[in-house]
Amino acid sequence: MTTLPAVNPPLEQPHTARLEGPQSVQAGQANMWNVLLTNTGDKAIDLQHGACDVRFEVVNAAGQVVRTTPKDAICTLQIVGTNVAPGQTGELQKIRWEGKNDQKQNVPAGTYTIRSVFNGDGVLIRPADFSVTVR
Repeated sequence: MTTLPAVNPPLEQPHTARLEGPQSVQAGQANMWNVLLTNTGDKAIDLQHGACDVRFEVVNAAGQVVRTTPKDAICTLQIVGTNVAPGQTGELQKIRWEGKNDQKQNVPAGTYTIRSVFNGDGVLIRPADFSVTVR
């Protein structure tokens, strides 16, 4: 089960995508993860997208989604340009999670998975899942 949108076709240009950030966090404290796009092809990847085209969810060890992208995220109509040259890595966006569930309560200690998706400029990019230990 996922809450992530997947309406666009996958980016056809060769690439990899991943999250980078802390692997161990304290429940209740805000942390940031970077959504990184690496161009593994021979042509530049040039995306024009909205500031909130990355969505994420946090899943507990039982596979239940405990946190979805905040509905109150401040998204502007600003267009962001992401240009990644061949062989380079660029940042698509940042994800912020404070170790809380959708009811704004601290999640119990344990291992969680952050899943994310970029769904902008007519393409879908799905970074690898990222495992986080909450203390």
